[in-house]
Amino acid sequence: SRCATDKGRLSFLAIPGHLRVGKTRLGKEVYTAMREFIEDELKRKNSKVQNFATPVYIGIDFSGGQAFNAAVDPRVSADSGLAGRLAETALNGFSWIRATHSDVAGLDLVDIFLRIVEGALVGHADDAVVPIIIHFDEYGMYDAAMKESRPGVKDPFQTLFLAIRRVMYDSSELGDLLRPLHTSGRYFVVPVATGTSFGEVVF
Repeated sequence: SRCATDKGRLSFLAIPGHLRVGKTRLGKEVYTAMREFIEDELKRKNSKVQNFATPVYIGIDFSGGQAFNAAVDPRVSADSGLAGRLAETALNGFSWIRATHSDVAGLDLVDIFLRIVEGALVGHADDAVVPIIIHFDEYGMYDAAMKESRPGVKDPFQTLFLAIRRVMYDSSELGDLLRPLHTSGRYFVVPVATGTSFGEVVF
C-alpha cells in the first residue's frame, strides 16, 4: 500500500480455518517476521530498508476487547466501527468495550489513524518508514453477531475490513495532515484477518 493510489487493489493476508490450528498465532507472527527481517536487513551494507522503523502491531480481537458492541456496532458506519476499535491504540483511556454510541459517532478514522502514524514516527528520522500491521482476529464472531443483530445485512466483516482502504491509499479523503505522510511513503499498512468462519465470509 506504500504510495499506492488504486483502491481496487487491496493486499491483505487472510487465515481462516478450524479451531485451535494456530490461526491467531500465525497472524501475530507476521509482525515478528517483519520485525526480524528489518533488524537483519539493517545489519547489511547498502540495505534497502535503512530507513525502516520498528513495525507497529495493532490487534483487533473480536473475541475480546474489540468484540461486537451491541450499543454501537449496529448503529454506526464501518468507518466509525473501525475508528472506535483503533482508538484504543490512539487515545489514552479509550475503551471500545465500554464505549457508547455518542463516544464513537464523533470519531474520524483518518484522524485516529494519523495519531497512530505520528506516534510511531516519534524519535525517528524525517524519512523513516513505519510498517503498520492491523490484525483482525476471530472475525467470524463479529460477522455472526452483526448478522444476528441486523438480519439481512450482507458481509458485515468484509464491510468493516474494507474500511481500512480509506487510510491505505492516496486520496482526498486522507486530509491535509495524513496525505503527505502517505504520498512520501512514510507508512504502509499490512491487514491480516484470522479466525473461524461461522458461515460464509467473503474476501
